[in-house]
Amino acid sequence: MNNVLIDSLKKISAENFLSEKIIICPSFNIGNQILENLAKSWWNWINFKTETINSLAVLIAETDIYKRNLKVISLMEVNFLMENVLPELSEESTLKYFKKNAVNKGNIKEIS
Repeated sequence: MNNVLIDSLKKISAENFLSEKIIICPSFNIGNQILENLAKSWWNWINFKTETINSLAVLIAETDIYKRNLKVISLMEVNFLMENVLPELSEESTLKYFKKNAVNKGNIKEIS
């Protein structure tokens, strides 16, 4: 593991011992490896947390959904909307997006 990274985390930890520290990594596995190496260097890793870009996006979306008193729909409901409702709205020219982009399985998959 890169000593510069571990040394930087040690410094951050020493300066902000009681504060939550979030490490943004490509995957949770990589974040855990970094924290494991921090622990192997005999350093405390209390209040460190690993996140990914996707997990942060989900957290932000969940918070916004909760604030707006909305409901998260299930995967089955998403599939129903994507496969049944969007093509119908496209045929009726109700949605502006679909005037430029045809509804097809590829677009449906990307949106969902």
